[in-house]
Amino acid sequence: MHHPSLQSLLDGALPGAVVAVCGEHPVQGPIVVRQDVVLVGPATLLGGPGPAVHVLGGHLVMRRLTLAGGTGSPEARLDGDTHGGVLAAWDADALTLDGVWVRGGQADWGGCVSGPRSGPLVIRNSVVEDCVADKLAGAVWARRGVLQDSQVRGGQAPYGGGVAVRTLASDDIVGLPGTVVEDSDGSVQGGGLLLTGPGEVWGGRFSTNTSQQGAGGLVSGASGVLRDALFTDNIAEVGGGGLYVAGGQPSLRDVEVSANVVSGVGLPDARGVGGGVWVSGGTGDRVVLENVDVEANFAAWGGGLMVAGPPDAEGVPRVVMSGGGLVDNADGAGASVVWAELRLDGTNVRGQAGPGVSVESGLLWARGGEWSDNAGGDVVPAEGDAASPGEVWLRCTEAGCVEDGTGPD
Repeated sequence: MHHPSLQSLLDGALPGAVVAVCGEHPVQGPIVVRQDVVLVGPATLLGGPGPAVHVLGGHLVMRRLTLAGGTGSPEARLDGDTHGGVLAAWDADALTLDGVWVRGGQADWGGCVSGPRSGPLVIRNSVVEDCVADKLAGAVWARRGVLQDSQVRGGQAPYGGGVAVRTLASDDIVGLPGTVVEDSDGSVQGGGLLLTGPGEVWGGRFSTNTSQQGAGGLVSGASGVLRDALFTDNIAEVGGGGLYVAGGQPSLRDVEVSANVVSGVGLPDARGVGGGVWVSGGTGDRVVLENVDVEANFAAWGGGLMVAGPPDAEGVPRVVMSGGGLVDNADGAGASVVWAELRLDGTNVRGQAGPGVSVESGLLWARGGEWSDNAGGDVVPAEGDAASPGEVWLRCTEAGCVEDGTGPD
């Protein structure tokens, strides 16, 4: 049977059909998919106006295709905002890309790809690049699934320049094994990654991304887990060169945060905060750092880690760090505590260009770990003498430090 277009072929295909898309000339979209189908190239699908591909149902699998350009699909549930500049798949049951190149789209949400709201997004051996979101998720918006052995680069958005993960349940998991998110910009927050919600993100390398706050990534109001990830060589203007954790109750496990920089150019006094990690929040916010290594980062205030809360809050944010290390950070202290509580349990603190930990206000609990070669002392309160933690809990405020065998509650 003759089909005058790819769209007519898809409209007449049986569920689960495999459709070969071949040809010297690009196919102009938007191509609409409503059921399970496999599209196999090599071929190029073009978007604009609208996306190159719009999935309204079923599981779409794409292999060996190029998707280029597009302005997304309007969505009533987003008050008319567009999503999925090149590939819009909010209503898909599932979406799989294998060996696909996606580039050059623009939308309000998900400049390149908006994955399913309910089902999994799977991207393998693919490249997603040079897309812009006017609001969130410059390159990829995901709720669950896996991005494996892929490159996400050159994305731009106010929030989440590279990948944005917005989970709704604790069993929503997004893995990024072997995937690099690089050269992306979150003009406000979250250059490489935006993570919110109760779910889990694991894996991935986030490098050479930029933002005002959280150049490598932003963890905002989350209560889930971020693990087995690397944040390196990112540059923030204000704070959180590697990561900015804004409130919530997330856990970071087996994460490396290294060689990130806060330039301070976004501040009148150029005093950037949290070269590696910046945690801010208030009452009820609790961040767990388990085997997190914060090494060779730079900021004028809190070279490795800044933990801060508002001075007029009834309660303060709490950061509990076990294992891992604060190593060779500059220019400020390895960790700075300002109107917050920080617990260090068996954490190595060594080689800082400034003090190991500066307690300017708030509370520090520390015991165990290796403390050595920290310029100006290991724990330096704003007032009183410097001290060094041992095997018994050391309790420090801005007024000084005392041993406390009872320990934190």
